[in-house]
Amino acid sequence: MTKLAENNPQGTANIADDRVLAPVFDWKAFKEYVNTYDPKKHGANDQKIIMHDMIYGIGLSIDKEKYQYGVGYRKFKQFLKELF
Repeated sequence: MTKLAENNPQGTANIADDRVLAPVFDWKAFKEYVNTYDPKKHGANDQKIIMHDMIYGIGLSIDKEKYQYGVGYRKFKQFLKELF
């Protein structure tokens, strides 16, 4: 567990400024997601597919319930668009 996570039991971290709260990124979950990735099964020879799948994995590592499956992936992509 990171120091940020230890000091923040609500599971959120301040980013950019104090008005914006973001969930703490779960590195362990992201590593597990990446380690399940099989190039032969998941189209890892296609860079576009790899990028979309890694974005999906990042979303899951932030909030698995909210960003799970196709609907969650679309929500996460919208979140990223609004963030940037």
